[in-house]
Amino acid sequence: MALMKVKCPECHEEFELDNNEYDEHDRVECPECSADLIVKVKGGKFKLATDKEKYFDEDLNQFFVEED
Repeated sequence: MALMKVKCPECHEEFELDNNEYDEHDRVECPECSADLIVKVKGGKFKLATDKEKYFDEDLNQFFVEED
């Protein structure tokens, strides 16, 4: 079991997630404020995002085109 510390973007409460149990885009609930959060993985670390932040990132991705 490998625990990783994360912070709720709504209430800023820190809590731990088992990185073997969660993958990117999984949903978790903040134990403090009950916010519905989405797991993001950046640089091998977990970050939590709200639905608004998730859709903002997806909207930005439409402006970037991968070249082969």
